[in-house]
Amino acid sequence: MGRNNSLEEVVYGNVALSAQPKVNPQVEREHEKKQNKLDPFKIFEFSKREMVALGIMFMLCIAFIIADIYVGSQIKNTQREISVLKNKINTVQSENDAIQFSINSKIDTNKIYKIATKKLGMVQAKEKQIINYKSSDSGYTVQYKDIPEE
Repeated sequence: MGRNNSLEEVVYGNVALSAQPKVNPQVEREHEKKQNKLDPFKIFEFSKREMVALGIMFMLCIAFIIADIYVGSQIKNTQREISVLKNKINTVQSENDAIQFSINSKIDTNKIYKIATKKLGMVQAKEKQIINYKSSDSGYTVQYKDIPEE
């Protein structure tokens, strides 16, 4: 028995029934660590709880990516709609300017003056009859009292 200290031999007569190496726990742990480092699949062994947590995180990442894509497409659609509306506003503004110019060109102030003075009996206001009123508010004004005469 003195030949090999690492094997435990069981001998009955001239037959050796088993030969098993003695197990040193510290050596066994170091050997497992080396095996885990060498075996790439042993590195990724997870418990059920860890797998569920990883699955949930993966699903959340996918959901955030989908939400980001959706929001981005909504923003692009809104920007296109804004551009179309701005073009419509410019078109309508141009049409309004053209109509206003047409209206202004058709107004004959001399004709209006003749009708007002001859047909309706109106007279031109004298300089002393015109009262200028200055308001501090440039917006809409409601008149509660008469304008004071000076």
